[in-house]
Amino acid sequence: MYWTASLNPVVKDLFHYPIFIVLLCSFLPQVRPKVSISPRKSQPLQHHNLLTCSVTGFYPGKIKVRWFWNGKEETYGLMSSELIQKGNWTCQILVMLEIILQQRDVYTCQVKLASLLSPIIVEWSERHPLVMPSPLLPPITASGNASVCPVSPFLLS
Repeated sequence: MYWTASLNPVVKDLFHYPIFIVLLCSFLPQVRPKVSISPRKSQPLQHHNLLTCSVTGFYPGKIKVRWFWNGKEETYGLMSSELIQKGNWTCQILVMLEIILQQRDVYTCQVKLASLLSPIIVEWSERHPLVMPSPLLPPITASGNASVCPVSPFLLS
């Protein structure tokens, strides 16, 4: 016996329409992420280093992480982990950028997620990291176990 056997016949018919599934998925819990930047090691100016933008505790799994150096997007020297699913339905990802730090350089990690009203922006410089506040949806928590990191039907391009 299928789980839909106990449903009203009208409701059961809704599961045959893809738009219903899309609308149903749009009500899945959305959890705002925590974003931080950390250097691999403390290095003096003009030495190679690796900055890691860590994005944890988000749901759904479709995310876009971009690096900027002094306001210009960086597309070279990037490395990324796979999307990692945690036991509480949230996801995490690490995006690394190889750098040679110069005085007054500012590195920015920008995170876009379907559940965010605007991107989260975190800046890092030789002196200290700066966090730029972004308006977010109210926090919603999810619980349970999942084998994959689900993706919202309303994806960022």
